[in-house]
Amino acid sequence: EMPSHAASDEERVDSDVDGDAGGSDASTSRRKAAGGRSTAGGVVMSESTAPEEDGMVGMTLDGDGGESEDAATVGQWTRVAATSTSACLVIFIVCGTSGVFRFGDQVDGNILDNLSNDDAAAVVARIGLAAAVSCAYPLVCNCMRNALEGLCFAGRGEAGVARRLGETLFLVMCTVAVALAVPQIEVVFAFKGAILGSFIVYILPAVMYLRLRRVYGAEGDAR
Repeated sequence: EMPSHAASDEERVDSDVDGDAGGSDASTSRRKAAGGRSTAGGVVMSESTAPEEDGMVGMTLDGDGGESEDAATVGQWTRVAATSTSACLVIFIVCGTSGVFRFGDQVDGNILDNLSNDDAAAVVARIGLAAAVSCAYPLVCNCMRNALEGLCFAGRGEAGVARRLGETLFLVMCTVAVALAVPQIEVVFAFKGAILGSFIVYILPAVMYLRLRRVYGAEGDAR
């Protein structure tokens, strides 16, 4: 019986080697079908069955009490969003209450218009506001151009230089026309807040949910 055991061991080793060399795709498929769990160095990795073409594969690292990658990412984004939102809220409250206490009913929609042109602090504030608008406008214009491209020229191939230049000039002229027609900045802020607020509260969560459902299927509900 010793030779038969030796032969069986050799066959098992050969089959393992062949499986590692040529059956990696099959083992990967079996692992994903069974829940996608594998171990490496004491760390359990779990891959979801999300389609790879979407570029979204969930991974959970369950080491020695370690935090999962998804949970760590969500925690970081939560802290960043909470910190930035709180800082903006404090700045807005301080500026608003200071303007009301200083000028009362005469406060303007743009508080800088209530300040003297000879005030050094007001001049610095105006320069900072101009710099902020100048730096932010190209980003906003790029997003508007991409949206215009998707709405009006979908399926017509990649945009050339002439078309993108024409779209940019069109958006800039529309922006200038709106700025000349509506000089009150508080009106612009009111419309912007209403549109973006509705998008963030009502539209964006639904879009994110539908995206998770399409990518992860039933697992999207748990996420």
